[in-house]
Amino acid sequence: MSSRNQIELRIKGQSYQGWKSVEIQKSLEQIAGTFGLAVSDRYPQKPADWKIQMGDQCTVEIDGQVVITGYIEDFRMSFDRQQHEIQVSGRDLTGDLVDCSYVGSKNEWKNQTVRAVVEALCEPFDLIDVVVDASAATQAARKVEEFKANEGDSVSELIVKACKTRGVLVVSYGDGDLTLTQAGSKQAADTLEVGQNILSSQMTLSDKDRFSDYYVKGVGRGKKTKQLKDFVRPKGHATDEVMSRYRPLVVLGEHAMDVKTAEDRAKWELSLRAGKSRSVEYSVQGWTQSDGKVWEINTLVKVKDKVLDVNGTLLIAALRYSVDDRSGTITRLTLVDPQTYKLLSSPVMTKKGGGIAKPAFDLDTEVAQAKSK
Repeated sequence: MSSRNQIELRIKGQSYQGWKSVEIQKSLEQIAGTFGLAVSDRYPQKPADWKIQMGDQCTVEIDGQVVITGYIEDFRMSFDRQQHEIQVSGRDLTGDLVDCSYVGSKNEWKNQTVRAVVEALCEPFDLIDVVVDASAATQAARKVEEFKANEGDSVSELIVKACKTRGVLVVSYGDGDLTLTQAGSKQAADTLEVGQNILSSQMTLSDKDRFSDYYVKGVGRGKKTKQLKDFVRPKGHATDEVMSRYRPLVVLGEHAMDVKTAEDRAKWELSLRAGKSRSVEYSVQGWTQSDGKVWEINTLVKVKDKVLDVNGTLLIAALRYSVDDRSGTITRLTLVDPQTYKLLSSPVMTKKGGGIAKPAFDLDTEVAQAKSK
């Protein structure tokens, strides 16, 4: 590795470097980032110097920038006649939210904000702080009329349920915090461009998890200020006009809701599925951009790709840092329409001649063309 793209594992003030194999993954679909590191030595001198224990708190850094704050979950040491190998892997602190069930004494919240519910769910996990960034401040302050935790639910499942109807994203940026946010507006320093920094690309188009109609059904909770329709099982409906054949999906509301909340929940489901149905993956050399900062999820990036006909600004939904002897340091970026994680109308792709959609990443084009058919 060059002087840049140096990776370091830190445990109890001790630095471990020289890793020959690296894989770090982060995604807007995962509350916890993951890492796997390996090193081999043909002439191991003091394997006992690797004083790594299960459950150790650690950070993983790229050029001094923390990308994982978590725990050691797996440790493997092996040797043969030729070499000795050490493998270490783990996740962000928020990985415990994924694995663990909620067992708090309180299992029902009424008329509480989204933030208050999430903080209550995370309270037993001392090291995890709930952070609300400015983009989600309004949505996270909206109240949930009634929210229940069922026995056996994982903490992360409950957190996602509480946030879904308000269009709030739950993200781990690798700093150990659980961040409530919305689709990113921060721009990456570099542009992805064919012939410049793009090593390889792959487009994925799929309608298997995309539907024509989304129906959200909830349990009403009446108030004097509400209408009768809010008392009796409110419903929300959203239509994906790009889907030409009838494909309905019914989603049961995660908690008590009124008609407006049910409609927002239907729009969120449509937006999320439509956006995820069209994605592009790009590979670039190195883990950092020209300004020295690592690539990061939930960041906007400009793309100029004449080969796949992708030109515009997309959202980094997932990424993977890796290194091996064959390819060196590589970052693989999975990009989606910027509207995918927003509580807005459907993310779309241009649909030409009735054929497979090609990503122009224009919110109006595909719907307009679908209507004209």
